[in-house]
Formats: sequence, structure tokens, C-alpha cells
Amino acid sequence: APALLRHLRICFESQFVPMPKRGNEEGILALVHLERAALYSLIRALGLVELGQAFASVGKMALVELCRRLPRAHAEELVAAVKEASTSDLPDANTAQRFLSRVVVNFQNTEEFFHKAGLWRLGKALVGTPPTFCQVLGQRLPRRTAHFLRQCTEKAAEMGDLDPELQRRLQEAVCQYIEPEET
Repeated sequence: APALLRHLRICFESQFVPMPKRGNEEGILALVHLERAALYSLIRALGLVELGQAFASVGKMALVELCRRLPRAHAEELVAAVKEASTSDLPDANTAQRFLSRVVVNFQNTEEFFHKAGLWRLGKALVGTPPTFCQVLGQRLPRRTAHFLRQCTEKAAEMGDLDPELQRRLQEAVCQYIEPEET
């Protein structure tokens, strides 16, 4: 019956945060309108940047050890990311070691490894954004990925290492990957 279908649809839609209309967002808030493939590409690119900066601050031996475990193409990408690491955004050695010890130890899949590092960087960039934005973005991702992103954002907020200037630079770095999509 049409009335039953309408009621079921309303019940189903009430479980989700409404998507904002396209064009109403600026900066990092425009993430919600990226296509899924572009969103995953963004997360992977952010992962390479995060790993590059982390390995640049902890030293070459850790990088060499990890590169032995990676396929050649991925190892080359990681080495290039370390070479491109911005000295202004390098984390302190303790923060980088903490991050690497959590992410590097138990990975089976290289893409998952880059992906988790990207979610960590994105999570740091999302600290301070409206909670509804994080919910809407989470709806665009698979459940496990959205849950991990939420954990990363909460952990980054708890750590309190992000001053407003670093937060702004993280968000601007994410926006660099968004803007070419919009033009």
C-alpha cells in the first residue's frame, strides 16, 4: 500500500542525517559532495602525506624496515612522501612514534595501511567541525571506515595537540584535494 511505503520510507530516512544541498559548503565541508572514488583517493593521498611526515620525524631506520615489508611500488610512494614531507607540519618524534606503533604493527594489506593513515590525518582535520558534518560524512563511507574515522577524530580531539594554526593548515591541505574536483 502506498501509505505503508511512505511510512516505511520516513522511518528509514529518519535514521540518517540529511545531506546538505550542494553548493552550500565551503572548505572542508565540501567533502560530503565528493564521489566515493574521489573520497577514497583523497583518504589514500592524505595517508601518504601522514606517513611521510611521521617517518620523516622518526628517522630512516624505521622507514627502511617498513619498506622491506611493502611491495616495491608502495615502498617507492612512501619514500617519495617522506622526501616531500613539510618541515613546518612535522609532528614531534613522540607523537609520530605513537601513531606509527598503532598503525604499522598489524597491517596485512598495504592499501589498508595507507587508508588508515589517511583516516587519521582526516580525523585530525575534522576536529572542531560540526558533529552533524562528521555524521553526514560517515554516511558516505562504509560503516567500519566511518567508525574508524570517528575514533580518529575523537582521539585527535582528546590528545589536544592541535593548535588553531595547525588545524587550519590540516584543513587547507585537505581542501587542496577537494578544489580541483569542483572546477
